[in-house]
Amino acid sequence: MNIKKSSILILVLCILLCSCQQKEKGKIVIDVPAGNSMANSYINSAGIAFEKKDYNSALTDYLEVEKIFLNSESHTNNNELAGIYSMIGRCYVQLSAYHKAKDYFEKSLPISEKLLDDKLNFENYFNLLKINYSIDDGNLELALEYGKKAEKTALDLYGDKSSEMGEVYSNIGKVYCNMGEFDQANKYLQKAIIIMDQLYGQDNENSAVIYEKMADIYRKQGEYYEAEGYLNKAEEILKKYKNYYWLAVVYSDFGNIYWENEKYENALDYYNKCLEVYEIWGKVDFDLAKYHYWKAGALYNIKSYESSKQEMLLAHKICEDLPVKSELTSTLVLSIKDGLKIYYDYNYDGDKSTGFEMWYEDLISSQMVQ
Repeated sequence: MNIKKSSILILVLCILLCSCQQKEKGKIVIDVPAGNSMANSYINSAGIAFEKKDYNSALTDYLEVEKIFLNSESHTNNNELAGIYSMIGRCYVQLSAYHKAKDYFEKSLPISEKLLDDKLNFENYFNLLKINYSIDDGNLELALEYGKKAEKTALDLYGDKSSEMGEVYSNIGKVYCNMGEFDQANKYLQKAIIIMDQLYGQDNENSAVIYEKMADIYRKQGEYYEAEGYLNKAEEILKKYKNYYWLAVVYSDFGNIYWENEKYENALDYYNKCLEVYEIWGKVDFDLAKYHYWKAGALYNIKSYESSKQEMLLAHKICEDLPVKSELTSTLVLSIKDGLKIYYDYNYDGDKSTGFEMWYEDLISSQMVQ
């Protein structure tokens, strides 16, 4: 047994989830009845935090607003509560807590649909579209249903040449790709590229993200040369715009292609590129932990066992230091433990008299990271 078997499970999950964090739009405008100064104060501070990408602070404040509304006598089925639910959902998305995000969008949607709030409906449809094709227990048929609703709403609100329509097409294309309906996926992604190129000109960031999704169509069919061609196009554009999040995703896609072909040295090179991008960016999030974990898998498969252990410990420390522990974080921590168990069983030459669990707890608590 080797680390490839345990890491391939989290690899598949994380490949899907890379697509969930897209460029966040502005906050939803929430009107609070006059006189509710406490709610107004929290909403204002939450909105400022959200715009500054301080999603943990924004979430804390929006949850306080939720409490205020639920404790009031006039909260039932009002548009303000629907907006609060939607914003809480968007905060959870940014913090990689996708199941919690899904719960809040599903709370918001019946209210917004009942009140015929098309703008909020669109936000809810669009986010539920992305979440349902991304999470491990998601429902692709339901994602497609939300996608079609988002498509119709975007057409009515923004028109068939809008960026909103382009984003909907792009995500519907991703759903079809995950369903294995590659011709339909290609059709929708090509429609999305045409819209984005018309709006923003050739070689724009939005089209680069769609090229990354086009690459996934070919990767899933084992047509790696074509997949790498689209990734090269995306890389060139994203480097120009210094779009660090998606550039790291593209490098991880390259790494995953080489991983699938058991070319672990090449995979390692690209996982290192992910980490180099994050070093330039200065970002610390779940994805950074994920890339360290993938690097650990590549190192293990080229028999660099001690280095692999250190990368797993780095990934674990990042997970433990994150301000919000999501289901993804918990899954990754369990996978790290499984990887360290494999290391302990087959490659650790020290004293095993106390057993793995004690060794593991001592290792984690001391954080013996070089």
